[in-house]
Amino acid sequence: MEVETAEQSIRVLKTTPMSDEQAKSVISSVNNVLAAENSSSLPPPKETRRPHPAPTSQLKVARPRPLPQSRPRLSKEQKTTLVKSPAGRVRHALVIDDSLVIRKSMFRALSRLGYEVTQATNGLEGLKELQARVFDLVLCDFLMPVMDGLDCVQQYREWEKAHRPWFNQYIIGISAHASPKDIEKGKSAGMDDFKPKPVTMKCLKEMTSSEAQENVTRTLDKVLNVGDRASGDSSSTEEMPTANGSINPVSTQKPKFVGRQPVCLIAQDASQISAKTMSETAQRRGWQTVVVNDGEDALRLLKIRNWDAVFLDTEMPRLTGARCVLRFRDWEKEHRVARQSNVIFMSSEYI
Repeated sequence: MEVETAEQSIRVLKTTPMSDEQAKSVISSVNNVLAAENSSSLPPPKETRRPHPAPTSQLKVARPRPLPQSRPRLSKEQKTTLVKSPAGRVRHALVIDDSLVIRKSMFRALSRLGYEVTQATNGLEGLKELQARVFDLVLCDFLMPVMDGLDCVQQYREWEKAHRPWFNQYIIGISAHASPKDIEKGKSAGMDDFKPKPVTMKCLKEMTSSEAQENVTRTLDKVLNVGDRASGDSSSTEEMPTANGSINPVSTQKPKFVGRQPVCLIAQDASQISAKTMSETAQRRGWQTVVVNDGEDALRLLKIRNWDAVFLDTEMPRLTGARCVLRFRDWEKEHRVARQSNVIFMSSEYI
């Protein structure tokens, strides 16, 4: 007896009388039906496909990257040539800013322009750097911790009048958020100019080549010791004219200032012609000379440093030679340890 489902086979066994052989046949059919139902309820096995390897022509081969070309290193002589000014002096710049990014960018840009750069992280550090030395260029931020730029510049200008009257430090204010009112406050505090941030390389080139900056560099080249050569020895004799036109034979043996060029200050009335002659003669003998025409300028320059020699005319406008020395000696007692020597007076008849 054939059955199609398990329920049908059970119904046949209960309702139909049959022999033992027929019952065995029905049970066998039930087992076959159950096995067929179980096999049909299972999901078909999934086929696992292996990816086909890509053709050799489509494979990407990584090419080796070229090594970065290193910049040629400059020799010590080349670096010295790059950072020297036309007069042979190393130009110095000061960057006062609390931003590390700004200081680094300024350092790189100014170094490329030939400056030796000093950095200060706030106004107080900047004030100490300004008092320690003179700079060709100073860039000062407005807003900084500890001491802001306005207080820094204002306090320095007050100190400068008393301790460095011979030089007006050139200071440029920089800021990204300064209003026109803030810029006016900066100039009132003593800033010479203002530039907005970020200060580009083009802007720095314009600043360093401006007439104001060139005047500062020329002033420092003139009054500071710019020579690095040692003077040689010579024993010839040269005739040096005096103020009244007479000739005095003087030895041209050069003084021995090892490692530097001696600097001489000559202060004489502009109506006298001997100052120019003395300057030319001293330069031929290896001296650097600075010539001024009145006593007030001579007093300001005397306060800068110890000169190797000072020639003062007894009769000068604004301040005579004698009064200039008296005022300088009073100032010298309070502000200087080393006494200025080799101060020589000149008159219309004798040098």
